[in-house]
Amino acid sequence: MKHCPHCRRVFDDENLFCLNDGTQLEDFPQSGANSIPTQYFPPLQREAASQKSFGKGIYWVCGALVLVIGILSFVIYALVSNPVSAGRSNDEKDKKAAENRSVPAPLKNETPESANKPELPPLTPQTVRELIERWEKAQDGRNFNAYKSCYSPSFFGIKRTKSSGETRMNYARWLDDRRKMLPNTIDVGVRNLEITFADETATARFIQQFQSVNYSDEGQKILKIKMFDEGAKIVYEEMKYSY
Repeated sequence: MKHCPHCRRVFDDENLFCLNDGTQLEDFPQSGANSIPTQYFPPLQREAASQKSFGKGIYWVCGALVLVIGILSFVIYALVSNPVSAGRSNDEKDKKAAENRSVPAPLKNETPESANKPELPPLTPQTVRELIERWEKAQDGRNFNAYKSCYSPSFFGIKRTKSSGETRMNYARWLDDRRKMLPNTIDVGVRNLEITFADETATARFIQQFQSVNYSDEGQKILKIKMFDEGAKIVYEEMKYSY
C-alpha cells in the first residue's frame, strides 16, 4: 500500500502519484502511536464513480440539446406554416363569400318575368291586311308619324329604283330616306296581295304602284311582318324589281 504525504490518502501499490494533488506516493507506514489516520479510496471505486457522474452529465447535456432543438423546430414550423394556412383559409372564405354574392338568393313568391308578361295576340291575315292599309294611307296622306308607326326598330330594307339601283338600309336610314321623299308623294297603290305564314312571321307579296311629283314606278314588293306588344310591325321590306 502507498499513501500521499500531504492528503494522507492511501492508494494501491500500482499508483505512483496521488490522484488528488499529483504528489509522489510513499510507502504506507506501519501503524503506531504517531500515525495519522488515513482514508482509503480504492481506485476502481473512484473511477467508477467518476465515470458514472460523467455519464449522467452527458445524458443531461444531450437531453437539453434535444429539447432545445425540438422547441426551435416547433417555433420555425409554426412561423412558416401558420401564415400559409391562414392565407388559404382566408382565400377560401373570400371565395365562398364571392360565390354567395354572385348568386342571389331566390325570393319567396317570385315568378319569372315571362309568367307575368301577357301573351301577344295572334298574327292573322286580317291583321296583316289592316297594317298594309294603314301603311298605304299614311303615304297617301303624307303622314310621316303614321308611316313610322308601321315599322319595328329591328327593321331592315332593300330599296330598288329604275335609276339608282339597289340600296340596303337599316331602320334609321330607311326612315330618313322616306322623310325626304314623303312630302312629294302623290299616290301609292297595292294590288294582287298574297299573304303566307312561317312560324311567327307573315310575308305579304303585292304589286306596288308609286307616284310622286317627279317620279313614278311599278314593281313587286315584299313585306315581312311580326307581332309585337304595340301590334303588328314591318320588320323587312324589299322592292324586288322596278320599271
